[in-house]
Amino acid sequence: MDGLPGDLEVPCAPMSLISWWGRTVGRRLNLVALYAMLGLALVIVVGVAGFAVGRTDERARHAATAVVLTGTVIMSNEGSRFIIFYPDGVVDPPNDADWVYYIVADGWVDASGTIHAEPTYPTCLAGEGESGLSTERRRVELTTIDWDHGGIQPMHVAVRVRCLD
Repeated sequence: MDGLPGDLEVPCAPMSLISWWGRTVGRRLNLVALYAMLGLALVIVVGVAGFAVGRTDERARHAATAVVLTGTVIMSNEGSRFIIFYPDGVVDPPNDADWVYYIVADGWVDASGTIHAEPTYPTCLAGEGESGLSTERRRVELTTIDWDHGGIQPMHVAVRVRCLD
């Protein structure tokens, strides 16, 4: 050899470079794969936790399912928009407080099927004179929800009224 620096290392250099490159890249690829798997696991855990939190009972407290009830209105107060309503099958219960419903419906349907979209009180529930109190028994169909307002029992709310007579 003519004494140039590195002459002795040249035949070994490509092998050592390839070996070094393979070890380095292999380690880096292993680290990248590890970080990718950890990131994916974190995304899955956060997603499952978010799904579980979204399905808790707290969400159910803010959702309402409407129920259609047919029965008899025993007493109606137009001023307060409260009625005492006995669903079919209920006959003179000992406590009328369990059967108080609050009318929030802006529209209603009269006995002939006409839809009234104005915010008036249903005529089948309206009382005589200034008091607006009626004790005349009337058959109605109510679409109701129960509002859990934190009291002893939920408040019954009628969101739709259909007069039957």
